[in-house]
Amino acid sequence: MDITFQLQEIGVSKDCPTAMVDTSGTLLEMYLPFMAKENQTATAEVYLWSMGHYAVEKDFRNQDFTEGFPKGDYEACTFEACNFQETDLSDVNFIECRFLSCDLTNAKILNTGFREVEFEDCKMVGLPFDQSNPFLFALQAHRCQLHLATFYGCNLRQCSFHECTLQEVDFTEANAEGLLLEACDLSRAIFEQTNLQKANLSTAFNYRIDPDQNRLRGATFSADGLPGLLVKYGIVVR
Repeated sequence: MDITFQLQEIGVSKDCPTAMVDTSGTLLEMYLPFMAKENQTATAEVYLWSMGHYAVEKDFRNQDFTEGFPKGDYEACTFEACNFQETDLSDVNFIECRFLSCDLTNAKILNTGFREVEFEDCKMVGLPFDQSNPFLFALQAHRCQLHLATFYGCNLRQCSFHECTLQEVDFTEANAEGLLLEACDLSRAIFEQTNLQKANLSTAFNYRIDPDQNRLRGATFSADGLPGLLVKYGIVVR
Protein backbone atom coordinates (compact mmCIF):
# COMPACT_ATOMS: atom_id res chain seq x y z
CA MET A 1 0.00 0.00 0.00
CA ASP A 2 1.71 3.18 -1.18
CA ILE A 3 0.89 5.42 1.78
CA THR A 4 3.48 7.70 3.35
CA PHE A 5 3.74 9.69 6.54
CA GLN A 6 6.06 12.62 7.17
CA LEU A 7 7.53 12.56 10.66
CA GLN A 8 9.50 15.60 11.76
CA GLU A 9 11.87 16.35 14.61
CA ILE A 10 12.38 12.73 15.54
CA GLY A 11 15.31 11.87 17.72
CA VAL A 12 17.28 9.03 16.18
CA SER A 13 20.40 7.11 16.96
CA LYS A 14 23.20 5.94 14.72
CA ASP A 15 21.85 2.38 14.82
CA CYS A 16 18.55 3.14 13.06
CA PRO A 17 18.02 2.18 9.30
CA THR A 18 14.19 2.36 8.44
CA ALA A 19 10.78 3.03 9.92
CA MET A 20 7.52 1.26 10.64
CA VAL A 21 4.14 2.56 11.78
CA ASP A 22 0.85 0.83 12.44
CA THR A 23 -2.42 1.55 10.60
CA SER A 24 -3.20 4.53 12.85
CA GLY A 25 0.16 6.12 12.17
CA THR A 26 1.58 5.25 15.57
CA LEU A 27 5.32 4.81 15.44
CA LEU A 28 6.27 1.23 16.21
CA GLU A 29 9.93 1.20 15.30
CA MET A 30 12.16 3.91 13.98
CA TYR A 31 15.08 3.26 11.66
CA LEU A 32 16.30 5.81 9.14
CA PRO A 33 17.82 4.85 5.76
CA PHE A 34 21.07 6.60 6.62
CA MET A 35 23.59 6.62 9.46
CA ALA A 36 22.59 9.43 11.80
CA LYS A 37 24.70 10.86 14.54
CA GLU A 38 23.74 10.33 18.14
CA ASN A 39 20.91 12.68 19.29
CA GLN A 40 20.53 14.15 15.79
CA THR A 41 16.97 15.08 14.77
CA ALA A 42 15.73 14.39 11.26
CA THR A 43 12.74 14.22 8.97
CA ALA A 44 11.75 10.69 7.96
CA GLU A 45 9.47 9.42 5.19
CA VAL A 46 7.73 6.43 6.70
CA TYR A 47 5.90 3.77 4.72
CA LEU A 48 2.77 2.27 6.18
CA TRP A 49 3.29 -1.46 5.95
CA SER A 50 -0.27 -2.44 6.79
CA MET A 51 0.11 -5.38 4.44
CA GLY A 52 3.66 -6.16 5.43
CA HIS A 53 6.59 -5.88 3.02
CA TYR A 54 6.83 -3.08 0.43
CA ALA A 55 9.23 -3.30 -2.51
CA VAL A 56 9.71 -0.97 -5.49
CA GLU A 57 11.79 -1.64 -8.60
CA LYS A 58 13.52 -4.66 -7.08
CA ASP A 59 14.91 -7.57 -9.10
CA PHE A 60 14.53 -11.15 -7.85
CA ARG A 61 16.45 -13.82 -9.77
CA ASN A 62 16.74 -17.59 -9.31
CA GLN A 63 15.00 -17.52 -5.95
CA ASP A 64 12.99 -20.36 -4.43
CA PHE A 65 9.91 -19.03 -2.63
CA THR A 66 8.30 -22.41 -1.99
CA GLU A 67 9.04 -22.10 1.73
CA GLY A 68 7.31 -18.73 1.94
CA PHE A 69 6.92 -15.33 0.32
CA PRO A 70 6.73 -12.01 2.25
CA LYS A 71 3.22 -10.59 2.05
CA GLY A 72 2.90 -7.00 0.98
CA ASP A 73 3.04 -4.79 -2.09
CA TYR A 74 5.50 -5.21 -4.98
CA GLU A 75 5.60 -2.40 -7.51
CA ALA A 76 7.59 -2.39 -10.76
CA CYS A 77 9.54 -5.45 -9.61
CA THR A 78 10.99 -8.17 -11.84
CA PHE A 79 10.96 -11.85 -10.93
CA GLU A 80 13.17 -13.98 -13.15
CA ALA A 81 13.53 -17.78 -13.00
CA CYS A 82 11.89 -17.86 -9.55
CA ASN A 83 10.04 -20.84 -8.11
CA PHE A 84 6.57 -20.06 -6.70
CA GLN A 85 5.23 -23.60 -7.06
CA GLU A 86 2.37 -24.05 -4.53
CA THR A 87 3.54 -20.86 -2.77
CA ASP A 88 0.97 -18.91 -0.75
CA LEU A 89 0.71 -15.52 -2.47
CA SER A 90 -2.60 -14.63 -0.83
CA ASP A 91 -3.13 -10.93 -0.04
CA VAL A 92 -0.03 -9.91 -2.01
CA ASN A 93 -0.33 -7.05 -4.52
CA PHE A 94 1.73 -7.11 -7.71
CA ILE A 95 1.66 -3.74 -9.47
CA GLU A 96 3.32 -3.30 -12.87
CA CYS A 97 5.54 -6.31 -12.18
CA ARG A 98 7.15 -8.74 -14.64
CA PHE A 99 7.53 -12.49 -14.24
CA LEU A 100 10.08 -14.08 -16.55
CA SER A 101 10.49 -17.86 -16.80
CA CYS A 102 8.92 -18.40 -13.37
CA ASP A 103 7.01 -21.44 -12.10
CA LEU A 104 3.75 -20.46 -10.39
CA THR A 105 2.10 -23.86 -10.68
CA ASN A 106 -0.74 -24.28 -8.18
CA ALA A 107 0.22 -21.13 -6.27
CA LYS A 108 -2.39 -19.85 -3.82
CA ILE A 109 -3.67 -16.46 -4.98
CA LEU A 110 -6.60 -15.71 -2.69
CA ASN A 111 -7.19 -11.94 -2.84
CA THR A 112 -3.91 -11.48 -4.71
CA GLY A 113 -3.75 -8.30 -6.78
CA PHE A 114 -2.54 -8.43 -10.39
CA ARG A 115 -2.46 -4.87 -11.72
CA GLU A 116 -0.79 -4.45 -15.11
CA VAL A 117 1.36 -7.53 -14.61
CA GLU A 118 3.30 -9.25 -17.41
CA PHE A 119 4.15 -12.94 -17.55
CA GLU A 120 6.64 -14.30 -20.09
CA ASP A 121 7.54 -17.97 -20.55
CA CYS A 122 5.99 -18.88 -17.20
CA LYS A 123 4.27 -22.00 -15.90
CA MET A 124 0.93 -20.91 -14.42
CA VAL A 125 -0.82 -24.27 -14.28
CA GLY A 126 -3.98 -24.47 -12.20
CA LEU A 127 -4.03 -20.85 -11.01
CA PRO A 128 -7.50 -19.92 -9.66
CA PHE A 129 -7.69 -16.32 -10.88
CA ASP A 130 -11.34 -16.25 -9.88
CA GLN A 131 -10.10 -16.10 -6.27
CA SER A 132 -7.74 -13.18 -6.89
CA ASN A 133 -8.46 -9.52 -6.18
CA PRO A 134 -10.63 -8.16 -9.04
CA PHE A 135 -9.65 -4.52 -8.39
CA LEU A 136 -7.83 -3.15 -11.47
CA PHE A 137 -7.16 -6.73 -12.61
CA ALA A 138 -4.96 -6.55 -15.71
CA LEU A 139 -2.38 -8.97 -17.05
CA GLN A 140 -0.58 -9.95 -20.21
CA ALA A 141 0.79 -13.43 -20.78
CA HIS A 142 3.31 -14.37 -23.47
CA ARG A 143 4.22 -17.99 -24.22
CA CYS A 144 2.89 -19.18 -20.88
CA GLN A 145 1.37 -22.50 -19.78
CA LEU A 146 -1.97 -21.81 -18.15
CA HIS A 147 -3.77 -25.11 -18.57
CA LEU A 148 -6.37 -25.84 -15.89
CA ALA A 149 -6.36 -22.19 -14.79
CA THR A 150 -9.71 -20.66 -13.80
CA PHE A 151 -11.11 -17.29 -14.87
CA TYR A 152 -14.66 -18.02 -13.73
CA GLY A 153 -16.55 -14.71 -13.62
CA CYS A 154 -13.37 -12.65 -14.07
CA ASN A 155 -13.21 -9.32 -15.86
CA LEU A 156 -10.63 -9.90 -18.61
CA ARG A 157 -11.14 -6.68 -20.55
CA GLN A 158 -7.66 -5.45 -19.61
CA CYS A 159 -5.97 -8.78 -20.36
CA SER A 160 -4.34 -10.43 -23.36
CA PHE A 161 -2.78 -13.81 -24.10
CA HIS A 162 -0.11 -14.40 -26.72
CA GLU A 163 1.06 -17.86 -27.85
CA CYS A 164 -0.16 -19.39 -24.60
CA THR A 165 -1.37 -22.88 -23.77
CA LEU A 166 -4.88 -22.46 -22.39
CA GLN A 167 -5.96 -26.07 -22.38
CA GLU A 168 -8.94 -26.83 -20.11
CA VAL A 169 -9.04 -23.25 -18.86
CA ASP A 170 -12.42 -22.22 -17.41
CA PHE A 171 -13.79 -18.97 -18.88
CA THR A 172 -17.33 -19.54 -17.58
CA GLU A 173 -19.24 -16.25 -17.07
CA ALA A 174 -16.07 -14.24 -17.68
CA ASN A 175 -16.26 -10.79 -19.23
CA ALA A 176 -13.81 -11.27 -22.09
CA GLU A 177 -15.07 -8.39 -24.22
CA GLY A 178 -12.27 -7.27 -26.53
CA LEU A 179 -9.93 -10.00 -25.25
CA LEU A 180 -7.01 -10.87 -27.52
CA LEU A 181 -6.17 -14.57 -27.70
CA GLU A 182 -3.28 -14.55 -30.14
CA ALA A 183 -2.10 -17.96 -31.38
CA CYS A 184 -3.38 -19.65 -28.21
CA ASP A 185 -4.25 -23.33 -27.82
CA LEU A 186 -7.77 -23.52 -26.36
CA SER A 187 -8.19 -27.30 -26.34
CA ARG A 188 -11.09 -28.29 -24.06
CA ALA A 189 -11.33 -24.72 -22.70
CA ILE A 190 -14.74 -24.03 -21.16
CA PHE A 191 -16.87 -21.17 -22.53
CA GLU A 192 -20.30 -20.95 -20.91
CA GLN A 193 -22.21 -17.68 -20.61
CA THR A 194 -18.97 -15.93 -21.53
CA ASN A 195 -18.98 -12.43 -22.98
CA LEU A 196 -16.72 -12.64 -26.03
CA GLN A 197 -18.05 -9.59 -27.83
CA LYS A 198 -15.33 -7.97 -29.96
CA ALA A 199 -12.82 -10.58 -28.77
CA ASN A 200 -10.09 -11.52 -31.22
CA LEU A 201 -9.66 -15.27 -31.71
CA SER A 202 -8.56 -15.03 -35.33
CA THR A 203 -5.31 -16.89 -34.66
CA ALA A 204 -6.50 -19.02 -31.74
CA PHE A 205 -7.10 -22.72 -32.35
CA ASN A 206 -8.66 -25.93 -30.99
CA TYR A 207 -11.59 -24.10 -29.38
CA ARG A 208 -15.20 -25.19 -29.13
CA ILE A 209 -17.64 -22.37 -28.43
CA ASP A 210 -21.43 -22.64 -28.46
CA PRO A 211 -22.84 -19.47 -30.11
CA ASP A 212 -26.15 -20.03 -28.28
CA GLN A 213 -24.51 -20.08 -24.85
CA ASN A 214 -22.06 -17.20 -25.30
CA ARG A 215 -22.11 -13.60 -26.48
CA LEU A 216 -20.14 -13.39 -29.72
CA ARG A 217 -21.30 -10.18 -31.44
CA GLY A 218 -18.33 -8.51 -33.11
CA ALA A 219 -15.90 -11.30 -32.21
CA THR A 220 -13.29 -12.24 -34.82
CA PHE A 221 -12.62 -15.84 -35.86
CA SER A 222 -10.68 -17.35 -38.72
CA ALA A 223 -12.26 -19.55 -41.36
CA ASP A 224 -10.21 -22.44 -39.97
CA GLY A 225 -11.90 -21.92 -36.61
CA LEU A 226 -15.46 -22.22 -37.89
CA PRO A 227 -15.75 -25.94 -37.03
CA GLY A 228 -15.25 -25.01 -33.37
CA LEU A 229 -18.37 -22.83 -33.56
CA LEU A 230 -20.52 -25.40 -35.36
CA VAL A 231 -19.79 -28.60 -33.43
CA LYS A 232 -23.18 -28.71 -31.71
CA TYR A 233 -24.96 -28.52 -35.04
CA GLY A 234 -23.12 -31.49 -36.54
CA ILE A 235 -22.04 -29.35 -39.48
CA VAL A 236 -18.83 -30.34 -41.25
CA VAL A 237 -16.74 -27.55 -42.77
CA ARG A 238 -14.24 -28.56 -45.44
